[in-house]
Amino acid sequence: MIRGFGWKIFGAFAVLIVSLAAALSAVHSMDRQNQRAAEVQNIFRPLAVSFQAELPPAGDDPLPRLRKLGLMAGADAAFVRPGGEAAATYRSEGEAQQDFAALPEIAAALRGEEAVEFRFSNFLKKDAYFIAYPVRVDKTVAGALHFVVDPARVAGADGGSAAKVAAFTALALAAAGLLSYFMARSLRRRVRTISDYLEGGAGDAAPIHVSRVFGDDFDRVGAKAGAVAGQAAETLAMLREERERVRAIIEYMEDGVLLLDADGKILLHNAAFLALFGLTERELDGTPIAETVRNPALLDLLALHRSTRKTVKREIALGVPPTRHLLASAAPLKRDAGSARTLLMIYDVTQQKKLEEMRVDFVANASHELRTPLTAISGYVETMADGAVDEPETARHMLGIIQRQTGRLGRLIDDLLALSNIELEKGKFEFLPMQAEPLIKSAAQMFAQAAANQGVTLDWTVEDGTAPFEADKDRLMQVFVNLLDNAIKYTPAGGKVTARCRMLTVDRHTAAAFDYPPLDGNPLLPETEGEWSRRFVEWFVTDTGEGIPAHAIPRLMERFYRVDHDRSRERGGTGLGLSIVKHIIIAHRGGIKIESEPGKGTTVRFVIPLSRKIP
Repeated sequence: MIRGFGWKIFGAFAVLIVSLAAALSAVHSMDRQNQRAAEVQNIFRPLAVSFQAELPPAGDDPLPRLRKLGLMAGADAAFVRPGGEAAATYRSEGEAQQDFAALPEIAAALRGEEAVEFRFSNFLKKDAYFIAYPVRVDKTVAGALHFVVDPARVAGADGGSAAKVAAFTALALAAAGLLSYFMARSLRRRVRTISDYLEGGAGDAAPIHVSRVFGDDFDRVGAKAGAVAGQAAETLAMLREERERVRAIIEYMEDGVLLLDADGKILLHNAAFLALFGLTERELDGTPIAETVRNPALLDLLALHRSTRKTVKREIALGVPPTRHLLASAAPLKRDAGSARTLLMIYDVTQQKKLEEMRVDFVANASHELRTPLTAISGYVETMADGAVDEPETARHMLGIIQRQTGRLGRLIDDLLALSNIELEKGKFEFLPMQAEPLIKSAAQMFAQAAANQGVTLDWTVEDGTAPFEADKDRLMQVFVNLLDNAIKYTPAGGKVTARCRMLTVDRHTAAAFDYPPLDGNPLLPETEGEWSRRFVEWFVTDTGEGIPAHAIPRLMERFYRVDHDRSRERGGTGLGLSIVKHIIIAHRGGIKIESEPGKGTTVRFVIPLSRKIP
């Protein structure tokens, strides 16, 4: 920057100095030339006076006198009469034969004036002085005396003057160089200050202060630049903050977000998009969507959107058979008239899809379960109305069936209400500290008579060291009622049903052996890498009954699911008991697992944490 400013300033100074030196030299040269002309006139004027005094009479030849005069003067001489007649001693033939009367200095002399001209001489081959003096006789101009004088005769100290001018010029140029350097350095500092101000204002750091030193245009430019840089810094900070806020919102959205350019290349994506399509975390920006997601339905959706430039929505399925259902929406991003960007939103509707299917299944199953006893009751009532009521034996049999179906209908309605209340009132559970032994003992006593009537042995045990835990006593009792009821119903005479309780402690080292799956997305164990320990109360309800096929175990806790529909109805089952058990355990943030083998019996075990807070 110094070099640029310095050379420009020095160049301006140099041109000015050289121009001034040239002008000064020219003025000095002209003055010196005029001075020399005056000196030449003064030198040759006595000769002219002498020639005038000895002027030959008219008609005589003045040439001898001119030669003598020329030898005395050391110059060529000529005498010109008013009529133009001339006598000359010029050694140059061209100058001797010229029209003397037309020469300006001779014309001036014939008018009675002394004159001198400085022009090129053909004989001397350089510029020379041409001097003319009027020659008078009786105060009348009788002619003009003309000399051609070599300037060397009057060359004085011109060389010294030229040297002085050259020395002055050199000194001025040196001073100009130093001045240019210091001015350039000063300008550089001021320009750099403004530049640093602008860079500071446009960057993350606060802009530096621009001082007003000279009060000139640079200071005014600096002040204006400071104001602009300050505004730019504030605007950039706001834009950067807004961009980070938008990025954070997009990144933490549960729905997938994808921004595509006109060529279908990815400009922006979030983590949810990667998770939905099972992609690893990598740089996708600039990658064509067709190379990233190979889903024909999604690519067809984008192709339709690009052809119509309208918002297009479509449900797409992932996996065969479909394991995940997504709702994709492609909309144009209207930033400007020439923008062809596409905003693709991906919503995971798998859960909604499952809930919808569950709702449809629930309505169908509930309708079926309600219709069966109602149909039986209605049929037997019609039969009795048609005359069977007059047959006592037949009437008693029909009334017994109607009573059983009415009881089944009541149990079904009670279970539906219980399940609905549990799902709707999870936050209304009353969790209080309680002991395991009174609870399991009370449940066993409740079913002691039913077990005896079935010919089944019912035992219960609580291992020593079982600590108090937090639970809703009534809801947990309902769990035992359903589990013991099922165990006794499906255990033949001579079999055994056992209810047992123990403490279970799990830490980071034993977590691998903890085989309870989380229910409804509730984690049972901490997900930290440090040391931790969590204590549970583990419950077992074991029977030696018929057992359950392995393929049916995953569906046992679905609403209205039965392994054997006919036998379940015969024993008064509604198909909702285990679903109620599962939802109660979910509310307690516990886990449940069913293990069974056909012909050997079934074990239902579940855990409830001593504290509902995960460490």
